Amino acid sequence: MLSPPGQGQLREYRRRAAVALRWRPEWPFALVVVVAWAVLLSGVLLSGHGPGHHPAAHHGPAHGHAAAVGGGAGGRGGWSTLLDGLPAALSVWTVMSVAMMLPVALPATRHVALNSIRERRARAMTVFVATYIAVWALFGLVALLGVRAATDVAGVGGRALLLAALAAAALWQASGIKRRSLAQCRRTVPLPPVGRRADVACARFAFLHGRRCVLSCWPLMVLMAVVEHGAVVWMIALTVVVSAEELTRVGRRLPGLSAVALTLTAAFLVLSG
Repeated sequence: MLSPPGQGQLREYRRRAAVALRWRPEWPFALVVVVAWAVLLSGVLLSGHGPGHHPAAHHGPAHGHAAAVGGGAGGRGGWSTLLDGLPAALSVWTVMSVAMMLPVALPATRHVALNSIRERRARAMTVFVATYIAVWALFGLVALLGVRAATDVAGVGGRALLLAALAAAALWQASGIKRRSLAQCRRTVPLPPVGRRADVACARFAFLHGRRCVLSCWPLMVLMAVVEHGAVVWMIALTVVVSAEELTRVGRRLPGLSAVALTLTAAFLVLSG
């Protein structure tokens, strides 16, 4: 048993933790991010492939199945394989969006909570996060279909598709549109504290926030629909880049550096191939 001084110290630690959590009401969704990473990384590590792997693109429709994840490269499966495994692919994409993109939305989630009365904070945050992830899921559907069309229908090879995605991402990171959209990602809006208007306002704020984040980060996330190997490294690297851009004071200066890194990566792939 703890001595009386030890018990008092433990109570003080608990009090401080309670105060800290009270001012960080978004903490349950931070735990959701951790769970998403655990689920996603275990699945990627066990399968050996990233979210862009699509065996139908490699083996053709004669193999009769597609992977659980997106639009890998290297075959002409045709229109018949375009939708194979798409629901499972979209599920993996959604988990990946939670792991990679929800961290940058946690400050906005906190804004929603602190602008809601305590009794409806959980509801307000849930509405916000669900709508925000739905925006990324919708983008993922478009990205996965686009990549599958390029590989299964147009017959674009995986290497060429990855190089094109890297080039597009590098150009976007260096563009003025990227800088402006990155600045807009940190904007908030006033929210009604109660009532149906509050739910509608939370959903609208989440949609606007998600749209801004998609505009800022779409080429980086498209890479995750393209890569087949080293997916863990890509996921971690891109999450670090996105989080640093969105959450740090020097974030607005980082897109130029990431553009250089993406260009060098593309050059390395060209020279090594």
